[in-house]
Amino acid sequence: MPLELQSDIRYLKGVGESRAQLYHKLGVDTVEDLLYHIPRRYVDLTHPTPLAEAIPGQKCAVRALLAAKGREQRIRRGLSVFRLTAVDGPVTLHITFFNAKYTVDSLREGEEYLFYGTLTGGFYARQMDSPQVFRPEEAGTLLPVYPLTQGLSNKMVSRQVAEALHRVEQLPDPLAGSGLPLILLPEQLRQQRASGVALCAMDRMLAGDPGDAAALTPNYLRMAQAERTRQNNQDFYLKK
Repeated sequence: MPLELQSDIRYLKGVGESRAQLYHKLGVDTVEDLLYHIPRRYVDLTHPTPLAEAIPGQKCAVRALLAAKGREQRIRRGLSVFRLTAVDGPVTLHITFFNAKYTVDSLREGEEYLFYGTLTGGFYARQMDSPQVFRPEEAGTLLPVYPLTQGLSNKMVSRQVAEALHRVEQLPDPLAGSGLPLILLPEQLRQQRASGVALCAMDRMLAGDPGDAAALTPNYLRMAQAERTRQNNQDFYLKK
């Protein structure tokens, strides 16, 4: 069933009365409010770094094979520690999780994962505490991280943004009248955000910072510039 931008957010799948009240705390009451709920940052999985090349002290995504999972260690009441070992060639990654039994139980030894977090340690032995874990097929994407409130997870919001984009039949072009020299068609916007490759440029522009936005999204710029070039070439041949 199609939705309008002004449709109540409760009409989205998975958003009932109680969850709508959580969204209300964030100022999100309609589908349009949700689509303009700007991510506060992005998890960059576009180019996972080989473990040997990752720079300690920086946040990064590394691809590694989970070699071993240690048993749960109860340090004190309310605090459990899980120690895991992953490898990428000759380099070892020691991973520590705190109170994350569900996450650790979902991981399988002998499988590859993307670990995103701040890296520490030396050349042959690296360390990462409480990283976010992703499947290898999620490499190549920018994942939005939304402002949240207790009871709402990032996966919930991402899933409902994707559904809203799918069910709203006509989206306005957010760049119309902005004076920016590049264009982005609404259907391309739908495909980009729905696939998880969020448009930083659009989000920064909506936040009142169009100048800084362009530098953040090379994929967006290439796509928009290609469309501009195609149109210019089409106009040239029509005039001939």
